[in-house]
Amino acid sequence: MNIEAERINAIKMAEGAIGCTLSHIRCLELAKERQYPHVFIIEDDITFLQPELLSENLKKFEENVELQSWDVLIIGGNNCPPYMKVTDYCIRAFNNQTTTGYIVKSHYYDTLIQNFKESAQMLMRNPHNKREYALDMYWKRLQQTGIWYMIVPPTVTQYQDYSDIEKRIVNYDRLMLDIQKDWLFRR
Repeated sequence: MNIEAERINAIKMAEGAIGCTLSHIRCLELAKERQYPHVFIIEDDITFLQPELLSENLKKFEENVELQSWDVLIIGGNNCPPYMKVTDYCIRAFNNQTTTGYIVKSHYYDTLIQNFKESAQMLMRNPHNKREYALDMYWKRLQQTGIWYMIVPPTVTQYQDYSDIEKRIVNYDRLMLDIQKDWLFRR
């Protein structure tokens, strides 16, 4: 995708969700300090299943003049309805979790940093309430007012591995590759 990358070491904490949040804050603060027009943040367990298709759809997104006003572009996430189909390669996300891969425009750095700092503070006070305060849950409130898009079809997931946050081996393929989740709502 012709991206110049820099690895930022994770902040390790006993509570993985807090370390994850602080790591994402660090990335955003560095991007702001360096005055990047946007930053592409990816976690170390990201898996690109169809990089050519993703690259093709990113190019279409970038070239679409009607889609130039946005705050966050999700590259890989666990999206649940409701969402709005915008094009064959893009949806408007309102209920997306998992910070596997996302691009943030500079005008939105402060908004996301503030949200992540609130998330970290709440997690420090309530470390077992990840369902509400983990950064990928807490950022959902911004999706209701901000302009968040996601590239589709989903082609990015996390490789199956031990999660410092969930304290177990996880496989998110089914959650991340299915934006409809009909099976979830039939339960």
